[in-house]
This record gives sequence, structure tokens and C-alpha cells, in this order.
Amino acid sequence: MPKAFHTVLKQGRGDTGIRKLMLGILISAVILCCAVSICAFVISRGSLSIKRAGTVGKLIYAAVVAAGAFCASKQQAAGKLLWALLTGVSVCLLTSGVLLLIPGEADFSFYRLVLISIVFALIGGLFAVRKKRSGYI
Repeated sequence: MPKAFHTVLKQGRGDTGIRKLMLGILISAVILCCAVSICAFVISRGSLSIKRAGTVGKLIYAAVVAAGAFCASKQQAAGKLLWALLTGVSVCLLTSGVLLLIPGEADFSFYRLVLISIVFALIGGLFAVRKKRSGYI
């Protein structure tokens, strides 16, 4: 096994970083629920049209993925970008699973969701890295 993966998997006293990953996913889920609720309230008031709601939803999702990846990778000792990417993929799978459960939402673009997740997870991970060192990947 390459040394980089060994370093990522063995962070401290048996802590593999899964708890920190789950914290990032939880933060993303909470922020997403609050943002969707606020967006639904604004739509019901008539301040936001349905046509613009799709764009707003994509922006909210991108911000949520970046925030979750930032929180998860900020707490990691090594492999910050790898953990940010894992957080983004996990949030993408969670979101797509929820969207498949909602009737009438099965026609969403999974590839667009994956692309947004990967790009903004890496952006969130880059913001979590403060200085140049070997713990990026």
C-alpha cells in the first residue's frame, strides 16, 4: 500500500477519520435542509419564481457541498483533499438517494450532480488547506 494511503488511514490512535467525515456529511445535510426550507418559503411568498428556483437550488447545493467538505477536511491531519472528495461524493449519493425517493424527481441529471459535487468538494478542501505541505493528498 502506498505511504500516502497508509498515512491517511492511520491518523492517530486508531482514528481513521470516519467520524470527521460523518460530521462533514451531517453539517451538509443540516445546511441543505435549512436552505431548502428557506427556499420553499420564499417561493411560496412569490418572491422567487419556479424558473429561477432550479438555478438557486444548484447554487445552494454547491455551497452545501463546499461547506461540508471544508468542515470534514479541516479536521483531518493528512489527506485533506481526499477526505474533502469523499465528503462530496457521500453528500452526492445521499442527495441523489433522497431525490429518487421523491415522486416526480427521477428525471434529475445525476452526472451534473456528480460534477458539481466533485468540483465544489475540492474547492472546499482547498480552502481548508492553509499552507503548502505534504498532507494534501
